[in-house]
Amino acid sequence: CQNTGKIACNGQGNAACNVAPRGTKESTERTCNNGLDEDCDGLVDLADPDCPRGPPNDLCPNATDISLVGPGDVVTLSGDTTSARHDMDGNCGAATAAPDVFYRFTVSQRSLVYADAFGTGYDIVLFFSGGCGASQPAGYACNADSCGTLQSQIVQVLNPGTYYLVVSGFGSFGARGPFTVRMQNLPASDRVFNLPQGVSTQSGNTSGLADRHTPGCAFSAAPDETYYYTPCPSYGGGAMLSTTCARASWDTMLAFRQGNWGAVHCNDDSCGLQSVISGGVTGGAAIRALYVDGYSGSNGGYSVYVSVP
Repeated sequence: CQNTGKIACNGQGNAACNVAPRGTKESTERTCNNGLDEDCDGLVDLADPDCPRGPPNDLCPNATDISLVGPGDVVTLSGDTTSARHDMDGNCGAATAAPDVFYRFTVSQRSLVYADAFGTGYDIVLFFSGGCGASQPAGYACNADSCGTLQSQIVQVLNPGTYYLVVSGFGSFGARGPFTVRMQNLPASDRVFNLPQGVSTQSGNTSGLADRHTPGCAFSAAPDETYYYTPCPSYGGGAMLSTTCARASWDTMLAFRQGNWGAVHCNDDSCGLQSVISGGVTGGAAIRALYVDGYSGSNGGYSVYVSVP
C-alpha cells in the first residue's frame, strides 16, 4: 500500500526507488477473503467496513436465541462462519482471529450445559460467555480440540441466567466454514464431580445442600450430588449399574440421566431403604450424569458403587 518512496542505493552500485508497490490501489475493498488490504485503509478483508457483514448472528448483540428444552433433548445448530468477522477472543488460546457467530440461551435452574461440534470440517472452537465483549470472561469453558480431532466438546455448570455460545475457529483466517453443533443440558447439584468411566466407588455427603434434582421415581425434596462424564463420538455405550446398598444409613435414591435420551434410570428402595439402578447407556458423544438423592428430605453421608461403560 505504500506508493511513494525515495531514490536510494540498492546495495549493488545502483540507485533505485526503495518502494515496491503491491499493485494498484482500489477505491474500496472488493475481495473479502484473501488477507490483503486492497484499498490501503489499514483494514483487511472482513475487518473493513466495505465488506458486508455475514450472517445475522455475526455480532454478539444480534445473537440467535435458542431454547435448550428439557433434559435428554438435543438441540442441533447449523450455520456458516465463512463470511463472518472476528468479534470475541476465546480464553483457550485459540479463537483470537477467526470469524465467530453467537447464540444466546437461558437456563432456569442450575444446569450442566454441553455442546460439541464433532463432524464439522474445519478446526472449530466452541466457548461459553456470560456477556458480549472483546474477550471471553474468565471462568467460562473454551475448547479447540477434543477426542483426537480438530473439533470441540465443552461442558460447564451454569447457574440460572442468560449466556452465549460462541462458534469460532482456531487462530488463523482460514479456520471457518459450515458447522453443526449439538447442545444438551442436565440438572446440576450444588456439588458436581467428574465420574470416571469403568468401575469406581464414590463417596460424599448431601447434608446441608440444596434440592436441585427431581428423581421422578418417588417423592423427593432432598439435597443431592451429581457425577458426570462426557465420552467421545466413538463411545459404544452399554450397561450401567450403581448401588448404595449397605453404603448409607438413610433413605437414598439414585438416578441416571443422559443428554441424548429422555429416559431416566431411577430407584428408591431396592435393598431396604437403599437403591440400585441398572440400564442401558446410549452410544455417541453426550453428557451423562448420576444423581445421589434422597426420599422425601433424607440426606447424609454415603458411598456409591458405580459401573459405567
